[in-house]
Order: sequence, then C-alpha cells, then structure tokens
Amino acid sequence: MAEERYFISLDNTYSVVRVVAHGNVSVEMGKKIISEARVFASRHRLPILYDVTQAEVAASPADWYAITKELPVLTDLETRNIRVAILVSEANRAQYEFYETVAYNSGLLVKLFTSEQQALAWLKK
Repeated sequence: MAEERYFISLDNTYSVVRVVAHGNVSVEMGKKIISEARVFASRHRLPILYDVTQAEVAASPADWYAITKELPVLTDLETRNIRVAILVSEANRAQYEFYETVAYNSGLLVKLFTSEQQALAWLKK
C-alpha cells in the first residue's frame, strides 16, 4: 500500500480545515485529497487551507479542467461552496495557476497565496 502524502486536520486556532500535502501528488491522489477535505470541511462548516508548498502535482490543463467539472464534491452544493485558499511557494505557483483560473470560472471560491497570513485573512472574509 502506498504511503499517504497528505494529512487533513481541524485547526481550531484559525477556524479552518488544514490540508498539507508533500512530495509527488498524482491526479488520482489529488482528487482523493480534494474529496476528503471538502467533505470534512462541510461537516465542520469551515473553509479550507491547502498547503502545497512542498508538493509537486503532475496535472495537465485537461486534468485541472476535468476535476472542476467531474469531481462529485465540486458539483454538489453542500461541498462546492466552501472557501478554499491554496498556499503555494513561488517555485511551484505556476503548477496551480491554471487550476485557480478554471476553478474561478467554474464558480468555485479558490485563491492562491504565497503568504499563509494573507491566505488566512482571505478565508475569514
């Protein structure tokens, strides 16, 4: 069985669901992370802070587009309307910019940040 390269936790200090991923993240693993995080956040009625500063994603533009259109948690009203900040590094920001655009165009509340404090401030809006 493959090692899980992420964890999902409730951050009571900042009232967010915190998701940290590291290493190489496949498209399938990414779908699993998004699905688990959104269901967990929906149960707690909290926004999500993804920290992918130490993760590399092997997703093409077609993959990003398909995720926003086909992943059940992104089409179900209970889980799609969750505010999401994605913390990226300057080095890996480009990997996620297309997803941010596709997500925004799909009506999802998703934004990239390189500063955790700015991301947390945006999540509180």
